[in-house]
Amino acid sequence: MKRNGYYGKDKQFVLWRCAGGEGERPHQIRPELSTRLVGGAEGACDHCERPWGPTDGLPQAVRDRFVLRHKAETLVALGRGMSYRQAAWEARRNAGHPTRAGASRSFSDDRRMTGDWVGQHAEIVAAPLLPDRWPKIVAIDELEVRLLRFRPDGTRVQRGGEAYTVMGVVGYEDEHSKGRLWRLAARAGHAKADWASVFAELPGKPEIVVCDGASEGRNAAEARWRGVEVLRCAWHLEERTRVRLKRAGHASDASPLWRMIVRRTATGKVPCEVFLDPHAHLCFRRALLQAIDAEPSNAELRKLDASLRDQHEDIVRAIWIPHRPLTIGAAEEKLDQVSRLLGDRARLFENLARLNCLLNLVHLHLLGLDDPAAYARLMRENHLRHEGSAPPRRAIDGAGFETLPAAASAGS
Repeated sequence: MKRNGYYGKDKQFVLWRCAGGEGERPHQIRPELSTRLVGGAEGACDHCERPWGPTDGLPQAVRDRFVLRHKAETLVALGRGMSYRQAAWEARRNAGHPTRAGASRSFSDDRRMTGDWVGQHAEIVAAPLLPDRWPKIVAIDELEVRLLRFRPDGTRVQRGGEAYTVMGVVGYEDEHSKGRLWRLAARAGHAKADWASVFAELPGKPEIVVCDGASEGRNAAEARWRGVEVLRCAWHLEERTRVRLKRAGHASDASPLWRMIVRRTATGKVPCEVFLDPHAHLCFRRALLQAIDAEPSNAELRKLDASLRDQHEDIVRAIWIPHRPLTIGAAEEKLDQVSRLLGDRARLFENLARLNCLLNLVHLHLLGLDDPAAYARLMRENHLRHEGSAPPRRAIDGAGFETLPAAASAGS
């Protein structure tokens, strides 16, 4: 059974057609089935007694002049950073569509077509290729995308308004394996509930979660996975200590505290020994107490001591529990790549569900799995499972789906 058009004053009801059993011609389904949800029809056809499986009727045919190869190439280009508009123009040109007389561009660059393709096919190609269970260790981080905001005098507001947050999870099969981008997801915010929804997308339970110390991700991990070890990123612990030392006037080699915390030979975000080795950490704490005794009026040193005492449990667990990775540097690196791939268009997305579909394509690209031939094969297999039909167009639009701030600004 599959869709066969619409009826009603506002075309709000779906017509269904039975493909027919052996020797039977396709025929219309009785109108009562128009209230059935897509993929929810069960039982048998009254006309031919053909049984309906729970997945019959999932897709809706999309009649266009694009072969799956062209669509697969377009999905790959979108995952590599091409805009919807440019991808639409390239797809029409590659398919040999007729030119438009008198137009400024020879082919239409209407982005709605490629946006529909992302909503239709991204999950189909991503589901078999992306990880399907949580690994032993995960490192989590987030990327906030903000809208440009300006004051009445024309000056730019520094942080602007928050549009959405891209949440990244890098997974490690064990302590010795290399980190791999495990999950990318966009949410309207970065609260505990947003992180919890990301953690609920896959089955399984990691043993260790490494985070930057933000309470939202930490609390969500502890609530979702009972008994999981949530450890602080060693580099973030060090960086906050360095900031405190600078405020205290101890940002020079004359200070023993600075000599202990500063990194002399390490490159990149590699933590020093103070938050890795128990002996080095005890030496640093002892030197800090001596500095406070020598400078009793230095409020910043006292604040640093209070901060380390408040985080004592986190620091001890991070130092004494053997784990890799020590930092969330791999997650930060992947999110930096995502930011570059999204580029200027990051502030223009209006549909949160479609954005997550696009992030699946970006995820596949970062894993090196964005092969047009593989995409086309997966799309073809899906079509064959559903009697040659494609998924519904604009299935992720409309009521019930959250829009992003860019949509409101576009409509104003």
